[in-house]
Amino acid sequence: MKKDRIIAIFSISLVVTLVLAVFLGAYVWVYAYSKLYGKEEILSTAREIASNESEPVIILNRISDWLSKHMTYDTRTMYYYPIPPFLLCRQVHPDPAWIMTIRRGGCEECAVLFSEMARSVGIQSRTVYNTAEDHTWCEVFINGSWIHFDPGLAEGKRFNNAGFYERSKPDGWGKQLSYVFFIGSNGKENDITKTYTDTGRLIVRIEKDNLPVENAKVVVESRFLMETYSNYKEPLFCLEKYTNESGLCDFELGGNNYTVIAEFGSLLKYKSEGIVHLTENSDVSATLVLSELSIWGVQVDEQTLRLIEIVISPIFILISVYVGWFLAKRTERMRLRVEEIKNELEKAYGPIYSIMSKPEEMLPIDEKTEEKRVRITTEEKRRLDEIMMTYPHMFPNKIVAYWRVNIRDMNSIEVVADTLEPVDYALPLEYKRLVYEEYESRLQEYYNLMGRGKEFKKLPKFARV
Repeated sequence: MKKDRIIAIFSISLVVTLVLAVFLGAYVWVYAYSKLYGKEEILSTAREIASNESEPVIILNRISDWLSKHMTYDTRTMYYYPIPPFLLCRQVHPDPAWIMTIRRGGCEECAVLFSEMARSVGIQSRTVYNTAEDHTWCEVFINGSWIHFDPGLAEGKRFNNAGFYERSKPDGWGKQLSYVFFIGSNGKENDITKTYTDTGRLIVRIEKDNLPVENAKVVVESRFLMETYSNYKEPLFCLEKYTNESGLCDFELGGNNYTVIAEFGSLLKYKSEGIVHLTENSDVSATLVLSELSIWGVQVDEQTLRLIEIVISPIFILISVYVGWFLAKRTERMRLRVEEIKNELEKAYGPIYSIMSKPEEMLPIDEKTEEKRVRITTEEKRRLDEIMMTYPHMFPNKIVAYWRVNIRDMNSIEVVADTLEPVDYALPLEYKRLVYEEYESRLQEYYNLMGRGKEFKKLPKFARV
């Protein structure tokens, strides 16, 4: 039973993984396809639409007609797609090549693609945003000036009709525009609200304890859609600014009802908000007093905050003490380890390294066998044995064991008279390798503890301290 359950879980996991892999692969394929061919398709389609026409307005109307026929209006965050990967996410900042590939979206996608197609046939165009009243359109540069053009409107209404949005129905939409802008080549917003509506000046002052608050964030949200249409449940973001040293900031906006929100602080935030009615061609002042408190977005009152401080302060003190103790302990451990490594290098590994650093030779081990070994003198053998017997605790067991079994009781090499010292010893290369590895490991640890790890990498291999 257990085996069957494991097989079932594995099979389900494999199927889910394959489905996700196929979906992700298809999604990447669509994105890559749009990057490779989307721009080329925009250019060829725009040129085909323009054909031999030279009148800009006619070309722009043709592009709009093409979009109305080939674009599917869809403003959902995720939507189904008729070909793999079947499900797509709506991009926050749509790319024209992507839009050309999937050919669906809302007014923003339509405006972005329209501007790109217009530019492809030599007509300057830019995308215009009115996020506070949830619409996006374009402006085209004709005869030395930027003129309104909304590719989503019917012919006869889409060109040079900047007042359309605020005119009463049926000749317009009857909106009250708050803030209109386009994004320049430097990536910053450029305010063009006055092209589409008359504006007023909203002056906001932020106070706390009867004193002005500098650098408080002030957010203005338009209430028009929320108060006019039932499908909008909240006010929409309009503008955001920060107060100066006098606690003031001002906004140039169209006549409307606005929610003004003030915030100050990071984890512990003071907040206040109010509703303001702004009339066109007038100045309106509003003062917000920071009073509401929140911690990580959870609202609290002054009494609760004091209680939290009483409870949390000792905890922070204990944490601080523990962290200080832990760091001191860690520093002391590091200091002791540095002293220990220095002692090992000076008394054990350094002297043995000097003995073992000789070049190896082909030496006779018995009457029939020769192999590569390190030749050392009787005095060096005595020093080696003395170090190994005096400081066995400084070496790992494998080195001590190898010395005891293979080196401590070894016989001297038979040598030819008058060619070498009377007695020599031949140490196995395995012992040399074990010592070198431990020696290098301790050197590296020493340099790392001293914060000089980069210096160690620059040293010659097995260089001494």
